[in-house]
Amino acid sequence: MGTQTRAEFTVAFGLYDLLPNTPLVDRLFAHLHAVGVPAWSDE
Repeated sequence: MGTQTRAEFTVAFGLYDLLPNTPLVDRLFAHLHAVGVPAWSDE
């Protein structure tokens, strides 16, 4: 910098292999129980 001002910073980041979404899973499970899973074919 032209004014001889110094600055320090920290770079922070994170990785998460699995981030569970329990409310979404619960709703999806209830919906699949109520509606049923789609029929499967080899097509």
